[in-house]
Amino acid sequence: MSGQLMNTQALCASAWGSGKLILLGEHAVVYGHPALAVALPQGLQVTVTVRAGDQGAKPMIQLSDQGVFAHVPMKESALLLTALNQGLNWARQQGLELTDNYVLTVNGTLPFKVGLGSSAALSVATLRALAKLVGHRWSNTALFAGAMVMENVFHQTPSGLDHQVSIQGGALRFQRQEPQAQFTSISLARPLHLVLTWGPRQGTTADAVSAVAQRHQSAPTHYTHLFQQINALTQRGLQAIEYGDLATLGETLNDNHQALEQLGVVTPALNQARDLFIKAGALGAKMSGAGHGGTCFGLFENVEQAQRLSQQLTTQTIPCWQVTLA
Repeated sequence: MSGQLMNTQALCASAWGSGKLILLGEHAVVYGHPALAVALPQGLQVTVTVRAGDQGAKPMIQLSDQGVFAHVPMKESALLLTALNQGLNWARQQGLELTDNYVLTVNGTLPFKVGLGSSAALSVATLRALAKLVGHRWSNTALFAGAMVMENVFHQTPSGLDHQVSIQGGALRFQRQEPQAQFTSISLARPLHLVLTWGPRQGTTADAVSAVAQRHQSAPTHYTHLFQQINALTQRGLQAIEYGDLATLGETLNDNHQALEQLGVVTPALNQARDLFIKAGALGAKMSGAGHGGTCFGLFENVEQAQRLSQQLTTQTIPCWQVTLA
């Protein structure tokens, strides 16, 4: 493969991975139903640096004492290192001559563990940077496979949605089907003016997915019906996006939030954030991601409304972004 011919390695390389926002379809996507998601302008920049004169029998990645991962707790650091070195091993298995030890530095504004795809952004950016070190560039298919290896460490049974959005960018419809995931780009007939806010989560994405799986196992008929309901809302929301029907899209967001509440993944804090958006004039609002805390967003008719609320939240020191997707 082309990566094998590289005997001269750059001393460092940087690459980007974008965050993501799930518009519709959380949790149901794990059970084969579609989800709609968009790439965010926020993301993570990963720089991989060769440790000069530190070639080892088994190359490894270490975390830098700089950047946003400089002072993570030991337990999280161990998880990060496991995922990063899984990615390095996978890249070497593909034939890339990565024979040194490496230091990895992460920068960016994407918050961690709030349902905005930080682990996927990290996985995608790391693999891109490693390839760039030796003058290689992954195909999207290969990059998806490698990121899945890393995401398995973070989420145990990832759908693949997060890192596909990070790789592809834009808006897409994603569905996990055998033998491989299906994804289709979505055209936005009208810009989506969004405001996002987030807070702490209870546990991890894997914890939330596992909890829903246990409840599904104990009451399969009820939860299968909820997944089918979410599927119908996702299909309706897709049509609304493609026709520029923001009012209908807002209704589907509200209904999807209620379905997720019945799944048991909506916290009082998420409901409070949703109520805040609705009172501010949002056409619809819902949680995004695995739940048990994390991110909530609202859809607004125009950018002025969205910016007004964003400014108010910022004044109140509530974390938020105003994002317009077109």
